[in-house]
Amino acid sequence: MEWTCLQDSCITSAVLKNSNSLGFARGEAWSPGISTSSDSFKELCYSRKSHFISNSDPINSTSLLSSNEYPSSEAAICVGITGKISITRDSACTVTAHSRGDISFLLDRAMAGDTLLEEEIVQLFSCMGEEFEQICRAADQLRTTVNGNKVTYVINRNINYTNVCSYKCQFCAFSKGKFTDTLRGKPYLLPLEEIARRAYEAWDRGATEICMQGGIHPEFTGETYLNILCCVKSAVPDVHVHAFSPLEVWQGAKTLGLSIYDYLLELRKAGLGSIPGTAAEILDDRIRDVLCPDKLTTQEWLEVMQTAHSIGLKSTSTIMFGHLDSPHHWAKHLLHLRSLQRETGGFTEFVPLPFIHMEAPLFLKGKARRGPTRRECLLMHAIARLVLHPYITNIQASWVKMGPSGAQALLFAGCNDMGGTLMNESITRAAGASHGEELPPLQMEALIRSIGRDPEQRTTLYSAASPEQVKKSFAAGPLQILKYMPTTG
Repeated sequence: MEWTCLQDSCITSAVLKNSNSLGFARGEAWSPGISTSSDSFKELCYSRKSHFISNSDPINSTSLLSSNEYPSSEAAICVGITGKISITRDSACTVTAHSRGDISFLLDRAMAGDTLLEEEIVQLFSCMGEEFEQICRAADQLRTTVNGNKVTYVINRNINYTNVCSYKCQFCAFSKGKFTDTLRGKPYLLPLEEIARRAYEAWDRGATEICMQGGIHPEFTGETYLNILCCVKSAVPDVHVHAFSPLEVWQGAKTLGLSIYDYLLELRKAGLGSIPGTAAEILDDRIRDVLCPDKLTTQEWLEVMQTAHSIGLKSTSTIMFGHLDSPHHWAKHLLHLRSLQRETGGFTEFVPLPFIHMEAPLFLKGKARRGPTRRECLLMHAIARLVLHPYITNIQASWVKMGPSGAQALLFAGCNDMGGTLMNESITRAAGASHGEELPPLQMEALIRSIGRDPEQRTTLYSAASPEQVKKSFAAGPLQILKYMPTTG
């Protein structure tokens, strides 16, 4: 019995590792966070006239996978980059899968601002081949209508003040606790003086935003977050502080015996400018029960966001996809965001975050996929543009997760924003990604201009950055060496 269970576990792990969200074998070796020497997104890019560039021949999956990355059978059915299904190895047979029925009517309705049904969104996520390209073209057309030719980005700095966390999120390789010494890095806690130094250095290098999040340290209370805010605003009064996930807000309020509403008022009074839409992961409790069982429920996350919006605090919105989830969960998630945005108008943007699998505990246990495929990444951004229209008008490409060339491809699938230059990034790199340290404005703008778009530095709330900060950003010197204070979990 034990040997049978072990076999079943090994089979399940191998299937998950080599499958996509539809249950087909992956047609590529690429995963989010992986840096490749070649441009692995060339099949997904559009020309500057927005005509999709696609090889007329079926995608040869054998050129994308090494022999030891196939399932153990002699032939593997793989979904390639644009959704063509190929039977690889010994068979030359190639077929193209299609969704149920013509999608033109769905795309027309979405572009008109109608709310699609959950099953209709699932149908779009199931599209392959020509229908896949049709969705990307529609999203790009809508992006042009709403945002024009401009691609925005923000000069910011990420400050993760601690990686000690009492929660047990199964996707996170950043947090450290008593039983996570095998994961990357050592436990640390930044002193307030170091947080202030990093904030001032960022402002001096042209930043308009300080983004702060961290683990839920067992000794943190609501006062901790208030003190961190005061520290930053004292050092740099004019910087916008974009900080504290809904989980941190919830935990801070609970430790002080305050309502979410009253605690958010205290944070705003102390200088909080907006909050990140992280900790959303997948807004479906069946997935959350496995992925982050001790975290906020779907309704609790939505409650924090609704309350923040009600007092004038804007926020971003996110999804973290490509692990245990499926198109049904993605559809529910997008509809939750659309509904809340229709009520409050408080989301500034939507940021899809592909699951980085390499060091994630769930993947190392053999219980998750290797992140989304390139096709799924393109579809997530494109379908989000369509489904969230006209309420969320900014769709962000994460160069940290996708790499610069991957983010560039997303600019032709509905995205109009490249996010932040970051200066420092810890969470994605802790999960095993190769990207994330910094993408300076010179490189950012060259990337944007190379596809015929017009770059523009923005603030967190999407107004134009001041000329003074823009000038400083292009003249920025190297960052000082980071200082950490080791601590115990």
